[in-house]
Amino acid sequence: MLDIRLRLANDDGTPGRVLDTSEIAWTGYSAQSVKFTVSEKTSEKLDAPFLVIVEYTTSATGRWKRVPRNDLFIVDEDSGDSVDTDGVVKFTGASMVPWLAARYPLWWRDGDSVDDLERRYTDRTPGFVLRDLIQVAQAASGWGSRITLGFTDSTDSAGQPWNQRVSMAWPLFTTPLSRVMQTLAEQGYMEWWSEGYQLRAANPGTGTDRSDTVTLGGPGFSRAPASRKFDPATAIVVQYELGWTHFNNTGAEGRFGNLFKVMTQPGAKTRDVAEKNVQPALAESRAMQEELSYEWELSGDGVPVPWESFQVGDVVTARTRRGKKVLRVIGLDVSKDSKGLVKATAVVGSKLLSLQAKLAKRSAAASVGQIIGGSGVALPPAAAPAKTAPLPPAAVRVASNVGSWGEDGSERSTVTIAWDAVAQAVDGLAVDIDTYEVWSRPVNEPMSLLTRTTAMSTTVETWTPGEDRLVAVRARSRAGVWSQLSPEIGVTPARPVSIVPKAPTGLAVASNTGAFASDGTATATVRLTWDAVTQATDGGLVQVAAYEVLAQDGQAWTPLLETATREVTITVPTGKARGFRVRARTALGVWGDPSATTTVTGAAPAQVTTATSAPDLTTGLGLVLIGWDGKLSTGAAVPSSFQLLYAETAPASTGPWTRVGVPARSAGQVATVRGTAGSETFARLVWVDTLGRTSTASAASSIVVQAIASGDLDKAVTDALSKASKDATDAKAAAATADGRLTVSDAAPVAADAQGKPAGAVWFRRDSSNRFIGAWELVAFGWVARTFENAMIATLDAAKINTGFLDVANRVRANAISVRQLLVGDFTNLVEDPYFDLGGTVAWQGSGGTFVADAYEGHATSLRIVSSGERTQPGIPVKAGDRFTFSCVYKASGWPSGGAGGLRLQQSKDGGATWSDLASTTFGNATAWTPSTVEATIPTGVTHIRARIAFAASGATITVNGFSLRRMNGGELVIDGSLSTRKLNVSEIWGNEAWLNVLRAGLIETSMLSAGFGQNLDITANSAITLIAGQTSAQAAELSDQRTALSGVADQVANLGGQVGEVRSAADAAGVAATAAAEAARAAQEKADGLGAYVRILPTGLEIGAPGAATSVMITPSNMTFNVNGVPGAYLDAGQFIAPRFVGEEVDLANLKIKRQGNRTVFKAI
Repeated sequence: MLDIRLRLANDDGTPGRVLDTSEIAWTGYSAQSVKFTVSEKTSEKLDAPFLVIVEYTTSATGRWKRVPRNDLFIVDEDSGDSVDTDGVVKFTGASMVPWLAARYPLWWRDGDSVDDLERRYTDRTPGFVLRDLIQVAQAASGWGSRITLGFTDSTDSAGQPWNQRVSMAWPLFTTPLSRVMQTLAEQGYMEWWSEGYQLRAANPGTGTDRSDTVTLGGPGFSRAPASRKFDPATAIVVQYELGWTHFNNTGAEGRFGNLFKVMTQPGAKTRDVAEKNVQPALAESRAMQEELSYEWELSGDGVPVPWESFQVGDVVTARTRRGKKVLRVIGLDVSKDSKGLVKATAVVGSKLLSLQAKLAKRSAAASVGQIIGGSGVALPPAAAPAKTAPLPPAAVRVASNVGSWGEDGSERSTVTIAWDAVAQAVDGLAVDIDTYEVWSRPVNEPMSLLTRTTAMSTTVETWTPGEDRLVAVRARSRAGVWSQLSPEIGVTPARPVSIVPKAPTGLAVASNTGAFASDGTATATVRLTWDAVTQATDGGLVQVAAYEVLAQDGQAWTPLLETATREVTITVPTGKARGFRVRARTALGVWGDPSATTTVTGAAPAQVTTATSAPDLTTGLGLVLIGWDGKLSTGAAVPSSFQLLYAETAPASTGPWTRVGVPARSAGQVATVRGTAGSETFARLVWVDTLGRTSTASAASSIVVQAIASGDLDKAVTDALSKASKDATDAKAAAATADGRLTVSDAAPVAADAQGKPAGAVWFRRDSSNRFIGAWELVAFGWVARTFENAMIATLDAAKINTGFLDVANRVRANAISVRQLLVGDFTNLVEDPYFDLGGTVAWQGSGGTFVADAYEGHATSLRIVSSGERTQPGIPVKAGDRFTFSCVYKASGWPSGGAGGLRLQQSKDGGATWSDLASTTFGNATAWTPSTVEATIPTGVTHIRARIAFAASGATITVNGFSLRRMNGGELVIDGSLSTRKLNVSEIWGNEAWLNVLRAGLIETSMLSAGFGQNLDITANSAITLIAGQTSAQAAELSDQRTALSGVADQVANLGGQVGEVRSAADAAGVAATAAAEAARAAQEKADGLGAYVRILPTGLEIGAPGAATSVMITPSNMTFNVNGVPGAYLDAGQFIAPRFVGEEVDLANLKIKRQGNRTVFKAI
């Protein structure tokens, strides 16, 4: 990033206070200047002229620095607008040193030519010429006393010898010092700039090659305009002190024959000097002139930063339409708008430009026959006029100067130049004129022919508005003799008055009302209003034809609608925040800037809290079924805001109430709960609207729970339970009597316990809590204690491992890991030399303590501190929100009361010299290695932390080792692999995004599935989508209990199998029992599956049915079909019900009722 600001300066250039500005534009090349805007209140304290300093920074918290070139400006111009409603004043300043140089004309001194009145230098360095002129001016005239020089007669400001020597003369009294500086730069002798009051100069081309590190163009750059121009010359004719000569331009383009340019060199006394001076012009006339500019914003990272990444004069890589090129930076602009956005424009090219117009530019603008001179004064191609030449035209003037806007929105100007007719020659005789020529040039550039005319005026529409130009006119007699050019007049082509409307103000929310749609969607109707726009940005009146409302969608702004009024009505989702802006369009089709953003959060509709009707209760099989008739307590239908219905149960009418089952969406069965036979169960209903708001609870209903009769259970299920229980009993007996090889006792074995037991018998001892605390094996000479080691256990198959922690080296492999909490940490230790293996003196800086031989975990050296001392690690970068743990082990003796010291985790906001404690611990007496740990979360603004130990405990001896500084919960759970699970059961899954090619799940359980964006939820499938809702009946709950009982039997059998251990025969018996239990569970599941229902979405329509059922219902866009075994049996089509057979006990047909009575059919009129 980059930011700029202005600081007021005293007359001697020393800094004052910072100036509060709203806009800044700094130009560091050509006519170096600074333009800025301040409020009227601030401007009241500013009286031009005054000095300002331009400063910049590259960090929001970094220090401000003066720009390295052209940093000091004199503000000598201000402008305000009394009609401007923004109340601002604009100031313009010029670079201080060239401003002073333009105000000192070369003054006569001893040694100057009295006849020619000129200052002449022969074979001198550019440094000598400037130093001589400036020091003479300071000593003799009192001019520029504060100006200093950053170069010498022999070396430039870069410390390099001057490459060229100057032989040149300038007229006295009419030549300002600034023209001398300009001429030396144009002729390619030097480049110059200023730093405060110091003038600095260097050989042309001085700069740093940054082509490997700085690239202009590409991502991050908004514009990259380019221009190329071909202006060759095969020879240049030169006028010097001894006359005329010419120099051929070897290597110039000759496709169009010989092409010539003319140059004057006053002060060049020999042809050799003239030849040296003409070389830059020859080089420019051989090459295609190319200039490119690049624009970019400096609000983010990754783009070059002016003054830091490069300077004017450096060589960089530029992306062009012909590929990458290595070019030189020849110009730089930096601006800051009223919103604080900083932009830069860098100009690069093959020409060596300095702060004024360069020789290459002058050569390119010169036409054949025109003279380009070192003095900067352009001469016409003719010599002094003959006596018969006409007088120059008089009264050359600007007749009109009008600015306007083009159809493409660009600025245009129309300037009419007029003059008086010429009727007299220079000898006083009358003369007839047949043609006038109008010549013009930008300031500091040569003249060029604009047009020829026979009239006394001409109109120009090609000049750039706002750019100063000089104009002169000459006349030609009918004899073909031209007059001299008239005196030049200045003209600034007018800029058009702004037609850009101001940004609307007063954008506000007039109303914000929420309501539910018929599908339950909650939206708010919002009315926005704003003030009318009647002025353009420059204060002029404009006619606004329409306003456009823009809405914010994420980070982007999109047009919403266009209106001729000053209000709109829009919809916003309830609870969602949306930003809105509005901009104005004039009758000419010109859009203004958008208004400030107004953020609206959609209002919530009023809540309906009316309770539902009381629930319907039925009982059987030890269960209570809770149903609902689908109405409110008032008998009315539920409102459109209704979303979900919940059932709550309690043991008494006063509670406590517990929510049960899954939410329902319509009338019917809501939940099934198990009760105690003979007890009374109470139930009530509450409903939730689409915004998640809960209604008033319904009246409570109650019922006495009926028990399960033996006839309610399937015989296959009871038989399976009985067999599984018997198998478990048999397995337990086998474990207890397995040939006497396994004994479990509360005591340790003694010699007598070996009687009757075979070799290899195993004895386990358990404590009062039934935990195994010892193991012995019977060998030839008695009982031998055994311990479990990693080399002995290839595979550990345990139902449960109960320990404080399980510490493993690299990995844990298991079919299942059940934990209360699984934390994955970052195992990178950020402490350098944590065990002092490298001596400790490099990584641990500080005083106090010695390294002693006191081993810890195989590391021989520890740090010992007596009474006081401190050691500190280097700082490491962090980011806010990171969590760290810092630990070590220590031993301490003689710890005094009130002793302080221990671990210190310190923080810094810049990684510099200022640190403070973020978290700390205090040690105490410890004879053995004792761990000490501190944890901390990085707060906002902290950029670095460091590990430190510090003690102030008089008389104590402290030994430390084994340091660790790690990020907490920063590890990776799955690395370069996949996470496979049959079911993922978590409360919440948090993340920014989840990208999946396929999501396969046997079951997805959720209380609500809603669209993440918009109002639509799209679910697609290759063939069909099946929604199953089932197993909610009383029988399903009963079978669930049966599966729970069978699962308990299976757990018992598994535990017995684990105790049997090596008794394989008994384990096999346990496996048989488990298989039987699983088979019984499968049968129960099949029965439960048959109770479900499904909704299947097919390409042809919607199908509703039950698994294994013969009938189903198919709904298509054209009809509804009732299918039997997949074949349509009856259907509804266009309001007609068609069936091959209809069976009914009582039928209403038109005005006739048909009813069965016994064996008869009765027909009655309705």
